This record gives sequence, structure tokens and C-alpha cells, in this order.
Amino acid sequence: PLLAVAIRPSRLTAEAVQAAGCFSLGFPRGGQAALADYCGVVSGRDRDKAAHFTLFRGETGAPMAAECPLNFDCRLVQTLELPTHTLFIGEVVAAYGDEACLSEGRPDFQRMDPLVLTGDGRYWRLGDVAGQAFRDGFELAKKEDGDAHA
Repeated sequence: PLLAVAIRPSRLTAEAVQAAGCFSLGFPRGGQAALADYCGVVSGRDRDKAAHFTLFRGETGAPMAAECPLNFDCRLVQTLELPTHTLFIGEVVAAYGDEACLSEGRPDFQRMDPLVLTGDGRYWRLGDVAGQAFRDGFELAKKEDGDAHA
């Protein structure tokens, strides 16, 4: 699987990803909004943001935060320069999850309580399941096909 992140080229993180050829993506919990925001508004050039976390390294050597219930370890495969950001595309080589946030070996998003940042600058927590991917759409298509033959 591939994963992409967009980072401003002026950020220390962008330089680090380019130099190391890898990156990680951690999903903070809903209760970590202030800490996540701090990491976004404070530069690693000025403050040691890592001091707020218990760091570990995966297969690629990218740093990850043990406090995040889910972390993806990615090997950089492509870089695209966009008008305001650099898009880093990585192959997910490993995933690390808090066992307490898994159900049947898969991430349980209610247990994870992941933090979501929306385009309006607000942090949200996930709500209830809204539907089933790759199933609900087929049900609608079947209904349409049945209506066409009625």
C-alpha cells in the first residue's frame, strides 16, 4: 500500500524526509489535540518536539511516537513538487498498533479515538459507522438495475 503526505518545503520535516528517504505517519488520539497542534505550529528548528513522546524506530528507521495508537512506517518512493507543498509518497513497509486498539487484528477506530483535522482548522473525533465501503454502493447499483427492469 502507498500513503502520501503533503509538507511545506520550508519545514524541517520535509528536509528530514528527503535526507532519510523514509517517513512515518502517526495517528494521535482525540485527547491529544493540543499536543498535535503544538507539533504543527512549533518548528523542530526551535524546539525539541520529540521530548513530548516516547520514540521508537521501525524498519526504515523513521521515528514514531509510542503514544499514537497507530503508526505507519514508510519508505519514500516518489516526491512531487506542488505549488505550496511537497507531496511525499511512501510505501507502507510496516504498521505498529496498540493492541488495545485492535479488534480481530485490525484497527478499531472507536477504540483508537483518532484525531481528525479538517480544512476549517478544527480537530474532530470520529463518530459512528456511517456505511460499508464496497458494499453499500453495490446495493444501490443493484436497486437501480432492478428499477430499470420493472
